[in-house]
Amino acid sequence: TLRALPDALRALRHVRDASPPTSPPDLRNPMFRCIICHEEKERTIVCAEGHATCEECVAPFVAGNADALSKTDLIASMADAAAARNDTAAVAKLEGRCLCPLSGHGCHAGPFEDKDVAAHVPPGVFCAFVGSKVHLPLARKLQDVVAKKQELSLQFPNARQCGRCSHGPVLFRGCSDLTTHHGQGGIDNSCGRCGWFAPHISMWPRWDPTAAALGRDDPLDAVFSEAQEDE
Repeated sequence: TLRALPDALRALRHVRDASPPTSPPDLRNPMFRCIICHEEKERTIVCAEGHATCEECVAPFVAGNADALSKTDLIASMADAAAARNDTAAVAKLEGRCLCPLSGHGCHAGPFEDKDVAAHVPPGVFCAFVGSKVHLPLARKLQDVVAKKQELSLQFPNARQCGRCSHGPVLFRGCSDLTTHHGQGGIDNSCGRCGWFAPHISMWPRWDPTAAALGRDDPLDAVFSEAQEDE
């Protein structure tokens, strides 16, 4: 039996040398199962709750969300309604931020950082993603402009504006014939901005407060540089 031991050791060495070495797992590049395609992938974006989405799946997901947001009606009203019911995920989505694909389906993780999205999607997709972030601020601005325009229209229902440069609001006092005292005693019934003049108040267009609502004109400035007409 002792004489057979060397032969047994040689056989074990042969088996050892013939077997390929087993590589330890690469902990630097772990593999994750994508929640969309269900394949094991190395390059994935992972939400705070551990849901992984591979780069092949996250790119069309981000691009699709950006495109859908650009076609969303009443986005500002929708964001206000979502905020009122404390739906932070819906607000984030309407803001153009990227959420886990399982958001609304059991995942409560917050949005991904923009730098993480940039690291996992092509440049063109990331540009569309960043561009989609302007839709809600623009919608809110438009909402404010409409409200301001309505407010100004109520404050100055009889106001007129210049027929050439649209300067306004212009509030005429006295008779409708603007030639009666025009040029007399320092009275000037022409446009205070460009000098345009029309002889009758009916020839001056009704004031459109859009420019003032957008902040391009100061309505009070315009009002107090109104055309003058003696009683």
